[in-house]
Amino acid sequence: TTGTDRFFGNYVDASDNIYAFGYDNSGTCLIIKYDTTGAVTWKNTFNLATGCSCYSGTVDSSGNVYAGGYFSGATKGFLMKTNSSGTVTWTRSLSGTSEGQCSDAIVDSTGSNVYVGFSWSSGTRRSGVAKYNSSGTIQWQRQLNITSGNAMRITRDSSDNVYAISDDENYVVKYNS
Repeated sequence: TTGTDRFFGNYVDASDNIYAFGYDNSGTCLIIKYDTTGAVTWKNTFNLATGCSCYSGTVDSSGNVYAGGYFSGATKGFLMKTNSSGTVTWTRSLSGTSEGQCSDAIVDSTGSNVYVGFSWSSGTRRSGVAKYNSSGTIQWQRQLNITSGNAMRITRDSSDNVYAISDDENYVVKYNS
């Protein structure tokens, strides 16, 4: 990569391929897939909007990539899906998020649902979790009842229950699968 690429997140899939998520020198979303030797398998930029960044991502068992981030011009959080070659399948603006970002993304054990942690501001910082199916249809979105949430991180257990934590308040929230 060039010295002007910036990365915020990474993911290692079941085959030990590494995915890097960030933006390039033109302010365009960037995802790079590396093989186990560190060679670039593919490198794709996505001009979703002026000044967008990918903050995080995950990969399902079919090699589809889900990446989240924000559009800086509209300051909206987004989630996008690419196929295993890095071609965009769909993009979704996170519902109800103004001045926000998608800070984390995970898939469930079946690969049929993707969860995103996000934060936004409309005067007060808020955090939430949203569930999408693999076709990009939102299943539900939950706002956390706190006063200053920020940068949600999420994980799941072996039963696909989702756990969310904020980086600036001490709490953990569990969502049943």
